[in-house]
Amino acid sequence: MNNVRRRRDAFRWFHRWAFLLSVTASLAAAQQGTHVASSGDTVVALNSEGSKVRVTISTHEVKNGTPSRPVAPKHSSCTMSRMPCSVVDGMTVSVNAEALFIPRSVFCDLADVGAASLHTTGKGWVLTLTGGDASESYGVTIEFDATAVHRRTLTAAEAGQKLQETNYYRVVLGD
Repeated sequence: MNNVRRRRDAFRWFHRWAFLLSVTASLAAAQQGTHVASSGDTVVALNSEGSKVRVTISTHEVKNGTPSRPVAPKHSSCTMSRMPCSVVDGMTVSVNAEALFIPRSVFCDLADVGAASLHTTGKGWVLTLTGGDASESYGVTIEFDATAVHRRTLTAAEAGQKLQETNYYRVVLGD
């Protein structure tokens, strides 16, 4: 009888750990965001405070050799952390089905993006992209609201150092 009880307790213990591990993995995946495809379109969407936000990231692959014989493509932003490299071609953002103007400078230097996440702030939303690997890893945050992109910040992920910040302004011309 004692052996049966021990097996039953071990069985319950195992299932509790399995459940906790699956919950932990789900939370980690949610924090890391959506995997960005190396070629094609990746959609990140968020419904918050009565607004539907949708971001589409378009990418394509560029041949850059093999791990034993890497070849840096000319005129490319490849980080050389992936074989083949993945380059961002475009980005669309819509809020409540209304498309925003996205300047090319928001995405034209991005490559090897691994994950994208979207969250709300008091004034709008922030799209966070992570890419590269090791010393070439980086993070980009793109802040926007229902009318426009306002700021893009590029950070060296390993060093935690801000490398670049671009502020976007709307110019209104008078009569």
